[in-house]
Amino acid sequence: MTKIIISDFDDTLYFDGYISNIDINSINEFRKEGNLFVIATGSSYTSFIEKIKSYPIKYDYLIVNHGSSIYKNNLLISNTIIDEDTLNQIISRYDLDNPNKYILKSNTYGNFFSTAKEGLVKPTESKITKIHLFFNEQNYSKEIKYLQKNFKDKLNIYEVFANHIEIISKKASKIIAIKEVIKNENIKDNDIYTIGDGYSDIEMIKEFSGYSMKNAVLELKKYSINEVDSVSSLINTIKGQYNEKC
Repeated sequence: MTKIIISDFDDTLYFDGYISNIDINSINEFRKEGNLFVIATGSSYTSFIEKIKSYPIKYDYLIVNHGSSIYKNNLLISNTIIDEDTLNQIISRYDLDNPNKYILKSNTYGNFFSTAKEGLVKPTESKITKIHLFFNEQNYSKEIKYLQKNFKDKLNIYEVFANHIEIISKKASKIIAIKEVIKNENIKDNDIYTIGDGYSDIEMIKEFSGYSMKNAVLELKKYSINEVDSVSSLINTIKGQYNEKC
C-alpha cells in the first residue's frame, strides 16, 4: 500500500542552512518504492525554493504559508487568501500601505507580505495568502490579544519567533491542506505519517501518526507517538513497522 510522509521543513528537514545527504537519499528511496513525500512549511514558495534549489531532493506535493497554498509538481493547485475586509482592517491597523513599513523583494513568486523582512508583494496589490508582522517587545502582547479577540473566526495566528507572528485565513492550515492532498491521492489514515517541530505542526501531529523531532517544542511532543532525530529515522521506523507485519 502507498504510504505518505508529511514533513515540516525548517528545523525538521532543513537545519542551519543544510539538508543532510542521509535524509535526501532516504526520501528519494522512499519515493522510488512507490510512496509519497510531502513538505509542509510556513515559508513562502519563493523562500522555500531559494533554500532547496541546490539539493537533489524530490517531493510530490509542497504545502507553503502554513497551508494557504498547495503545489503539485511545482504547479499551484490550491490557494486560500485572507478575505478583503479582514485584510483591509489589518492594513489600516498597522499602516501597511505606508511604503516605509516594508521592503519588497524583486523577482519573486507568491502572495506573501511582510513588515519584518523582504516581502513579495504590496498588501494592496495582490490577493494575500500570508502576512508576517513584527512587533516590538512593548506592544507584542497587546497586539496578539487584539488579533485573537477581533479575528478569532477569520485568522489563524502563528508565533514564528520572538515578537514575530504570521497570519493566514482561518479557512487554511497545514491540516486542511494535508486532508486535501490525501483525498486527491486516496490514502488511508493508517498509511499517513507526519513529522515536525513547531506549534503550527501540532494539528497534523495530533490528527495522523505524528512524530516529533527531538528539538521540538514541548507542546508538540505531548501529542507525538515518539521522538526521532531526523526524517530518515522516521523512514527507517516506518520500514521496520512494515517488515514486522510481513
